[in-house]
Amino acid sequence: MRPVHRGGGVGRALLAAVAARLRERGGDRLEWSALDWNELALGFYRGLGARRMDQWVTHRLIGEELESLAREAPGHGSPPRR
Repeated sequence: MRPVHRGGGVGRALLAAVAARLRERGGDRLEWSALDWNELALGFYRGLGARRMDQWVTHRLIGEELESLAREAPGHGSPPRR
């Protein structure tokens, strides 16, 4: 969010609406991600009462590694490597 738009309650209202919809549908947990260097966002989330879940590690496949794994799927390219 751009600095000019911060502090107006939009972020809190958005998450409140998501939380309300989640509860209407019987959900009991709301999770999201934030970059570890984004102190403004992390502070905002702490202010909501959100707990940081340090035990989770994000992984990403891109480029050749992604293509290589995709080719292992049945019917998608060459047979899996052994």
